[in-house]
Amino acid sequence: MGPLGGVVADRVDRRRFLMLIQSAMAVLAVFFSVLVAVDLVRVWHAMLFSFVMGCGFAMNMPVRQALIANTVPREELGNAIALNAMASNASRIIGPALGGVLIVAFGVAGNFLLQAGMFLCMVATIIPMKTPYRDTTPIVKTSALRSLKEGIKYVWDDKTLFGLMILSFIPSLFITPIVNILPVFTERVLYAEANIYGYLVACYGIGGLLATLMLAAFGAIIRSGLLGIIAITCATIFVIPLSQSNVTWIAFALLSAIGFLMIVFRVNNNTLVQMLSPDQLRGRVMSLYHFDHALTPLASFILGALTDVITAPTAMLASGLFGLVSIALLLAIVKEIRDLRIVHI
Repeated sequence: MGPLGGVVADRVDRRRFLMLIQSAMAVLAVFFSVLVAVDLVRVWHAMLFSFVMGCGFAMNMPVRQALIANTVPREELGNAIALNAMASNASRIIGPALGGVLIVAFGVAGNFLLQAGMFLCMVATIIPMKTPYRDTTPIVKTSALRSLKEGIKYVWDDKTLFGLMILSFIPSLFITPIVNILPVFTERVLYAEANIYGYLVACYGIGGLLATLMLAAFGAIIRSGLLGIIAITCATIFVIPLSQSNVTWIAFALLSAIGFLMIVFRVNNNTLVQMLSPDQLRGRVMSLYHFDHALTPLASFILGALTDVITAPTAMLASGLFGLVSIALLLAIVKEIRDLRIVHI
């Protein structure tokens, strides 16, 4: 659904399209809330709800990313993407804790109604939004498939852009899944309770939040390809000592550093990709760029299966080592990433 959302985002008013997606998701949340409230909900309802919501978020993402570039001048793009990442990290820290409180306060059904209300609040926020930096060049209307092929061909032909896109897959395959098996790591390696797991996730989020504040303040440093390479390499290296650590405070420090470096990489990479993409193709390029989100669940499944077969530390160690090998291979093949530095915007 992501590539389809990217195609539509390049053919219509992006603001209105995003409002339509958010409104549809609000209706879906209200419907599911009613099922929960009258006690008719079944497991397959929840799975279907998650699937359709996933489709909505997949179409949502490229439109939102493209709109960032349409609302700020190019010289402020890095700062804007950093602030967008800050919102995501703040929600990662606050969301789980707030969710538990809200379930107690309003019940499960009430939370889905609240979710619908927040979707509609976003629609209200978008209504007055201005997009002065949208390319107004008329788009030649072709079939959706041909439009998608055009976006894929553009990325494929631009070796630097293609390299940046493949580079974004590495943390989704080898670093983010580490966070998803932290419950096992907490129990079997640190021999700690669930509260320590919560603190570990919070440390990861706090590290990311600090990174976004730094990048938002010093946006000029984001335009170097070397910065992203250093950040993702160091984050992958830190996975190795984390996998072998059974000391809680060391795990806290390493996860904070990994969270910090991951956001530095993601903001840097996202900014470079958007700066190298023409606006008339930005929706399609960003939909392909965010394909990495689909890889994380698959990689988490594989890492979880490995953890059951061997041990959590060994599986995490293997993930870190494979990540380093992948980075080295990519840089050897696509040398242009190392030298990429956008100075004049």
